[in-house]
Amino acid sequence: MYRATIMRITVKEEEEGRFEAQCTEQVARVWEGEPHSCLYVFVRRDPVGSSLLPRPRSERREYLHLQAYATQEADAHQQGRSDESWLRILRTFQGGTWESESYLPGEMVAGISRDWTWNADLYRFAVHRFQAREGVGADLEGHMVHQIGIVTKGEPGTPLYTFCRRTQEGSELLPTPRQGRSEYLHLAAFSTEQAYDEHAALARRKDGHWAWASTFPPYLDAPLVNESFYGGSVVCGFSRNAQWGAVPGDVDIPPLTPDVALPS
Repeated sequence: MYRATIMRITVKEEEEGRFEAQCTEQVARVWEGEPHSCLYVFVRRDPVGSSLLPRPRSERREYLHLQAYATQEADAHQQGRSDESWLRILRTFQGGTWESESYLPGEMVAGISRDWTWNADLYRFAVHRFQAREGVGADLEGHMVHQIGIVTKGEPGTPLYTFCRRTQEGSELLPTPRQGRSEYLHLAAFSTEQAYDEHAALARRKDGHWAWASTFPPYLDAPLVNESFYGGSVVCGFSRNAQWGAVPGDVDIPPLTPDVALPS
C-alpha cells in the first residue's frame, strides 16, 4: 500500500443531503475509474462527538473520509482526477472545511482490506488512537503484525483491519504525539454482527492462547480514544483486497470452544 488518508470534512447542516449525493457520485467515479484505489469511504459523524474528535460545531455536519491507494501511480492518478472534479465540487459547499492525516509505506505497520461495498448494511466501523510506552513500539508492532495474521486467516467477515504509525509532527486532524512516544491509528470494520462477535471471540479468548485484547493493553501509556460508526452512519464507499504494510506469516489459530469464546 502506498498511501492511506483519513480526512474530516465539515459542511453546513442544510447541505447534508446535497453533500451526501455528491459523495455517492464520487464513490461511483472512483470505483469505475481507479482500480488501484483500495479504500474509498464516507461515514457521517454523530453530533455528540467522541473521545477521538470533538463534537461538530452547531449547525454543521461532519464526515470522515477514508482513502487508500495501492501504488504511487494510483495515488498520483487520483490526485489529478480530484483536482479536476472532486476537490472543485467540495469547495462549492459554503463553510466547508477539511483536515487530514496521511500515512506512507513506512508508517503503515500492517493491515488488510477486503472486497466490500460499504453502506448501511455494514455492521460497525471504528477508529482508535493509542499511545505506546516509551521504548516498546517495536515489540508492540510485532504483535500488531501477528494480529493481522489472525484477522487474515480467521476473520473473513472483517473487510478492514489496519494499524498505522503516526508521525511525530502530528497533523491538523489529530494532536501531536508526546515526545518519545509511538502513537498509532487503528481502523477496523465488521460486515455483520456475527462477524464482529467472531472477531471478539478470537481477540478476547481466555484459554491461554495468544489474544490481542490481553496482549496490547500493557504496552499503552495513555487511555485508548476512539469513535465508532454503525451501519446507518455509513454514507457510501468500498474496499478492495489489499495487504497493508508488513505481511504476516501463517499463524496458528487453535479452535475455540464455548467456554473460552467470549463475544461482546
